[in-house]
Parts: sequence; C-alpha cells; structure tokens
Amino acid sequence: MKLKDRIKRAYVCAGRLKQSDPENALIPLSFKEKRGQINAVFEGDCGGLLQQFLKMVPASVQYAQGKKVGRILKAFHTQPLNAQQLKRADMRQEHFLERLAAYISSMPRFVHEQIAIDAISRRFGSYGCFRPAMRYGQLRADRICVRDDFSTVLLPSCVFGPGDVCEDFALLETMSAGSFPFYCAGVLDGYFVGEIPTAFWVSFALQSALYSLWRCGKTAMISKKAFELMQAESQRIADDFNGFKDPVPKWYLSKALNRVKAEALKAGL
Repeated sequence: MKLKDRIKRAYVCAGRLKQSDPENALIPLSFKEKRGQINAVFEGDCGGLLQQFLKMVPASVQYAQGKKVGRILKAFHTQPLNAQQLKRADMRQEHFLERLAAYISSMPRFVHEQIAIDAISRRFGSYGCFRPAMRYGQLRADRICVRDDFSTVLLPSCVFGPGDVCEDFALLETMSAGSFPFYCAGVLDGYFVGEIPTAFWVSFALQSALYSLWRCGKTAMISKKAFELMQAESQRIADDFNGFKDPVPKWYLSKALNRVKAEALKAGL
C-alpha cells in the first residue's frame, strides 16, 4: 500500500508508452486494490535487460540499439501535454536551483564540485526549458529491455511526469555514458534524426552539471563505497563536457564514433 502512488504512476506510464509506440511497449491490463494490496498487471514480451545486451555486442550494434531507443523516446516526448501538464513542466524548472541547494546543504560533497557549481551559475541566467514534454524519468539500461528480434521495450516508469526533455538525456549521461558512449550517441541520433539544435546542447550540459551533483549526491548518501563510486562518476561527467566548458560531450565528437557509425551503416543497422 505504501507504494500505491508509484505503482499507479507506472500503470499510467504504460498506457502512454503503448499509445506512443504500440509495437515497443507492454499492455497495461489492470490496476486494482484488494485486501490491502495493490496490483498492476501488464501483458507483453519484455526480453532481456539492455544493460546485459550492450555488454555482449560490438560497438556498431550498441549504436544501432541506441537509435531504436531514441526513436521510442521521441515518440513518447511528442505526445501533447494539456494546459495543466504544461504548467507543471514549467514549474518543475523552477525547482532547478532547489536541487542544487539540496546537494549543498544535505548531501555528501564532492571534491571537484566547484566546476559544476560555477557552470550552473554562469549559465543559469539564460537557462530555460528546452522543450516541455512528458519525461520518461528512467532512461537507464536496467529499465529498458531487448527482445530476441532486437526490438526494444521501455519498461513502465514510476517517476514519469511533465518536465524538460533534457532531463531524460541528463540521466542517460549520468547512468550510461561512462560504460556505453556509442549507445548514448545512438540515442541522440535516433531522437533528432539530423542536426541537433544548439539550444539542446546547452540545456543538456546544464542539466548534466546538476545531475553530476544532485543525482550522484543522492546515491552517494547510501554508503562510503557509494560515495567513492559517485564521486568518480561525477568527475567523469564533468570531464565529458571538458569541465562544463563545452556543451557537447566528448564522446559525441570522438573519431571512434565516426568509425562506429560507418560500421553500422555498412552492416545495414
């Protein structure tokens, strides 16, 4: 019962995923409360976790699978928001500095934190919501599945809601870019299909700077070992953006990525 709201939100999310991309979603069948227990039932073939899949395939397949995820995410983001949802998306951006304050006041502090704090301070005056949409909220390789035909399934998210699309990409940077940069590049290319707007890169970098403190800081609170791991990840995120001096992460500009793209194209992926 304590998880009722989260389970209900996942059930609603499944409906939106099904509506936006029927071939790559689970079908929400029922949501019920009975005898003090909450049940949400879904139908469909999940396959295996994307996280395990990416560890076993070559870089060109990682990139191609990322493009599939990017297309599904774009369809999810493209669904229209009503007036109340648009208002909530704008209000969420007002909490941006509150998250930074939460890191500074109540979370373990990282030794390199000033790099991200300065980057946020420099750019915050020109910061705005890149594009309001329904955030997926769990764009991480352990919340996405791959079927035996290589089709992709985004599992229902219990934290989805109105916000800026760049938050999903900041989570992608935080959770996946360190291990699977070619996959992450594929997500971007599958999502935008063409030139990526400059405004996106700026917002993406700013959200990533915040996530390198606030999101990593939340995980760092779990234990001493978690702190050590998250401090390294936070530093890695800053390095990806050259200390947040560059809006485009280095893994997207690498020569290795050009080679991987060519391999994927040659293989028809």
